[in-house]
Amino acid sequence: MAHSALANTKLFPPAPLPTVDILPPRLHNGSSSTTFVSSAKGLDGVKVHDANATAYDWWYFDAMGEGAASSGAVVFYNKGPLGFLGPTDLGSSVAVQISGTFPNDTLFDTWFPVAGGAAVVSAGQASSRAYLGPGNTTWAARSDASEYIAPPHYPCSPVHANETMEVFEGLGYHDKNWGVRPLREKVHSWYWGHAIVGPYVVVWLTGLDFAGTEHRSGYVVRDGKIIYSGCGDIEARPVGAAHPPVAGELETWEPRGFTVTVDLGPSTAACCAPR
Repeated sequence: MAHSALANTKLFPPAPLPTVDILPPRLHNGSSSTTFVSSAKGLDGVKVHDANATAYDWWYFDAMGEGAASSGAVVFYNKGPLGFLGPTDLGSSVAVQISGTFPNDTLFDTWFPVAGGAAVVSAGQASSRAYLGPGNTTWAARSDASEYIAPPHYPCSPVHANETMEVFEGLGYHDKNWGVRPLREKVHSWYWGHAIVGPYVVVWLTGLDFAGTEHRSGYVVRDGKIIYSGCGDIEARPVGAAHPPVAGELETWEPRGFTVTVDLGPSTAACCAPR
């Protein structure tokens, strides 16, 4: 009986020990230590250590109200004034941005410097938690991903260890982005978005560098399983706006929607377009 009970018991490996990264509110005067190769853990952890004036590392979250009447986005940053867009005089390299839309279409966008810096605790692939400053502004993700409707992934593939990550992308309702060169020096313009279309979850990005080369990335999930994750067989084009957008002409940067075309192979097909 005892042997039978033991044989039928599932033995789980111990959970990986969390790692703790301290992000000071001051910029580093020198080169940043940066991770560009994936590992078997820490997908959502700190990627830029010792952030300098041109580096950026951020965690993005958004949510949309029922019927798309209102929306909100929260971004936790560790960045230099030249690394990414936003205020350059916050007084701290650690900051929080809160933006969104009220039901009456009023927009809001506010930045908060975090004078105390941050402690980021990461465990496994999907768990990170940051405590930002004396106000204890925090964010957390469940380590078991029990409330996610799409698995974690990189811009051009699902999650695997020992991959080189070279493409900037925003992924879904939560993404993780980082770099050490000023983004505005490398990227002319980009559109990205995410949507639920019938049984499909779709994420897309199209961006242009200053040489006019287009960089694409996309992700499609059905029933919790990845059916497309890549950088080639996807095209996203704005509706009601120019492609590419024209510098100085704001109306060319505000599409009414997107037409997204994805090659899912002969057995599946999906199309999402505004009406």
